[in-house]
Amino acid sequence: MPTKIGLHYNKIGVGKTIYFLHGMGLDGHSMAAFYEPRFTSEERHFARLYPDLPGMGASPATSALQSADDVLAQVHAFIQATSEGPCYLVGHSYGGYLALGLLARFPDEFSGAFLTAPVVLAEKAARTVAPLKHLISAPVTSQSPEFTDYQHMNVVINPSTWRQYQELILPGLKTFNRDFWVAMKNRHAYRLPIESRLSSLIKSPVTLVLGENDNEVGYQDQVVFAHKGAHMTTTVIPNAGHNLMIDAPEAVMTAFHEFLHK
Repeated sequence: MPTKIGLHYNKIGVGKTIYFLHGMGLDGHSMAAFYEPRFTSEERHFARLYPDLPGMGASPATSALQSADDVLAQVHAFIQATSEGPCYLVGHSYGGYLALGLLARFPDEFSGAFLTAPVVLAEKAARTVAPLKHLISAPVTSQSPEFTDYQHMNVVINPSTWRQYQELILPGLKTFNRDFWVAMKNRHAYRLPIESRLSSLIKSPVTLVLGENDNEVGYQDQVVFAHKGAHMTTTVIPNAGHNLMIDAPEAVMTAFHEFLHK
């Protein structure tokens, strides 16, 4: 896997570029494994870049990265080094937060963004999160220690979603530099300085897809956030949590296809 500006990445296809920014503790594989099998033949005319964010996947976390602003600058430098003009962003969770920062800081460089369960408030204590519920459509059990994490995050519980959790989520968790990101949070540097102004600074179209039972970032804060902007739309998916790509993959892809076709 090649490296540019300190970030390992995977590139698939040619054409106008879509950058996929994964969530905290995950890696580029978590996005590629979900989206790539679901692209239509028409959508494969885009170039798709899947970077590992700093301290995740194969990308190191260096001492030069002291804040969310530093991470944003590195991601922006990576995009500048690999893009050939205005591009799209797809972000999940904290990757969605970084995408919002990029749209706000560099509005002329991006054509729009598709965000799933994006962070809009970096401080977890400030978020309005939703209560988690479980819809057990088929019994599933496991002695794996990660099974508890799966139950704490997913709404739809069955053998299929447990397999998807193991495929999309676990590879990134195994390489996650948790200490680096915990230290950043402890320095109160996890939040972008422009967070309170993000919605007013964004000029590109943004689609936010949210889980009604998201117990990590919620959905209500995102709806309020979107209403403050002039170019944002929201879709709230029932019976889906923070891992809504596992809980409701068809609903997520319906919204994604609509975003690209617009």
